[in-house]
Amino acid sequence: MGVSGWFTGLLVALVLVALVCLLWLLGRDRERRGGDAKKACEDADCQVLAMLHQAGGTMSQTAIREALDLPVDVVGSVLAELERDAKIERTWVGSEYTFGVRVRD
Repeated sequence: MGVSGWFTGLLVALVLVALVCLLWLLGRDRERRGGDAKKACEDADCQVLAMLHQAGGTMSQTAIREALDLPVDVVGSVLAELERDAKIERTWVGSEYTFGVRVRD
């Protein structure tokens, strides 16, 4: 095995090390963003319940989304979780094309 054999082996090893480092960095960044999203959802839970109490216990899902200035899917997920935890109740209001959201007693 000559100089070119050692050089090829070293080059392959360096490429593998670089690939492993890149995958590690990408995974770390993805975890960090996922953690922030979970924290935002937890904060949104508290904000939704506080808004509902201030509004007398009832608001539309559209009004909640506009007040929080969050994407529709995030608000829907937060409300679904609160509904599963029996903290709120959602009812479809066809005339407004949205859900009415009310705090459960």
